[in-house]
Amino acid sequence: MLILNKTIDCTERMKRANNDKPYHFFEKTYGEPALDQLRKTVDRAVTRASKQHDLRSDAEVYTPSVCRRGKLRYDIKLPPRAVSECKVLPNVEETIRKLLGNDYVSRPPHCLVAYGGAEAQPWHTDVDALFDDDGDYNRVRETPPFYLTLITALEDVTDEGMCPTEFEKDGFKDCLKSNKSVFFHGLVVHRGGASTIDRPPIVYRVFHRRWYIDVNERG
Repeated sequence: MLILNKTIDCTERMKRANNDKPYHFFEKTYGEPALDQLRKTVDRAVTRASKQHDLRSDAEVYTPSVCRRGKLRYDIKLPPRAVSECKVLPNVEETIRKLLGNDYVSRPPHCLVAYGGAEAQPWHTDVDALFDDDGDYNRVRETPPFYLTLITALEDVTDEGMCPTEFEKDGFKDCLKSNKSVFFHGLVVHRGGASTIDRPPIVYRVFHRRWYIDVNERG
């Protein structure tokens, strides 16, 4: 049974349930047709963004579709049609439904580009805790899943110089093979590591409960 870490500092009960890890892996995320389509969509998006903004020059870009996330590191939003074109495998969707219920929102995928020389990101979470203004830390720790992040490699990202995602809890680095994903709650502390060589673009997707409004969603 999969139970993800629900908070920045997970409880001992939850750590035991997930083998002391605040993340989960899917060995395969997409069927071959969907994976091939996603690769083509990403290639077009990266080529277009590179031509428009000269990303390899470390351009300062902050638009609805392209956003600089640090030195030589960019977040590129894919078109909304990518949601319907790139369906995850049934076991991945089943896990999402178990955690969020049937009425959840699937955001358009984004791809992350990191060139050789990209610096490590600061440690961060993808969302803020919902209940932390009253000082009741137990309420923060027991927040049920409402926002999930899925990061997928489109090509092998197995070299530690390729800017792997790192998790603060145990220092783990996710050197992923093609079509493998790491899946975690938005409150888990993580970062993109430093890159000494160009990394193939990776894709991240966000799934959240319908009542949650992501004020940082671009476009």
